[in-house]
Amino acid sequence: MEYLRIHSDSVSKVLRKLSGCSSKSRSSVDRCSVESEDKHVRIAVLGGTKVGKTTLIRQLVHGCPPKRYLETIEDLYKYRMNNGEVLVDILDTSGSAEYNYFRSKAIERYDGFILVFSVTDKKSFHEVKDLRNQIRKIREKKSVPIVVAGNRMGDDKRFVKQEVITHIICSWGLPYIECSADDVTSIGAVFEKAVSLVDDDQVSEYRPWMGGIDEGRLFIKVPIVTGDKIVYDWMKVF
Repeated sequence: MEYLRIHSDSVSKVLRKLSGCSSKSRSSVDRCSVESEDKHVRIAVLGGTKVGKTTLIRQLVHGCPPKRYLETIEDLYKYRMNNGEVLVDILDTSGSAEYNYFRSKAIERYDGFILVFSVTDKKSFHEVKDLRNQIRKIREKKSVPIVVAGNRMGDDKRFVKQEVITHIICSWGLPYIECSADDVTSIGAVFEKAVSLVDDDQVSEYRPWMGGIDEGRLFIKVPIVTGDKIVYDWMKVF
């Protein structure tokens, strides 16, 4: 099985196309250049498929939700908080079990986590419980900043009352915030809480490695020719 080879110039073009909201995205990268005195925090957003992770992130960073659903593998966003004093790398991850390897690496390397489920999808809540256990296992049950976010608040099709979910998550010793793509204030509260939980001495040892990566898609799907068939697999683009 042979991967298609993408020239470095082509990779740059791919990144520009896939970042979305192109002019706004590029200016946000410029504003987010790393200064030595900045606090630099890395937050990974985890959760099941189609729970709204990408929509929440793009509403926060760009103010424009995706126009259509595209499966995420790994996308990186950069955002400044606290009046520009904190640079946040936000990793959008896949909810598919197919990409569990990437999630495991993110859990190893990132400073804090936002676990997203949909209040209308009971299965997605159980996936959040599994992710919490996975984080505890990989990080050897050390204290790790985690915020649980219940997306699609206000939807009358929710599977359980907010009070019940809050009680369960608080019993885990984790903060719980409900949010919606229509309420940017609630999205901001989720990310502000996650960043606030990260102490300076908790910043990952992989910080220098991540510092040189621009905003954009970290992996893309590429076609692979196998005999008379074309299948798709992932390729790293940086």
